[in-house]
Amino acid sequence: MILRAARETFITGDKVVVTNHYITREDHPCFGTREAQVVFSNTGGLTLEPGGRTSWPKSANLKVETGRLELWERDGRDPGVLFLEIELAS
Repeated sequence: MILRAARETFITGDKVVVTNHYITREDHPCFGTREAQVVFSNTGGLTLEPGGRTSWPKSANLKVETGRLELWERDGRDPGVLFLEIELAS
């Protein structure tokens, strides 16, 4: 149910604001907060331009609110650390 809600939060063409809490190199193109556009959203994840593809984490690591997603650390990284925030641009 949570993954379905996440997939339905954004549709192709939506403009979003992405904040990456994982990348710490200021010269990286995905560092910090940036605007992006949703290229594709399906059961496997979300594709943004610029930014590429983000796979959906386990539902326990995903927080869904209206127009906003939080993805928390996954794949053996420290649990409970915010990884990525994505929300509809105003």
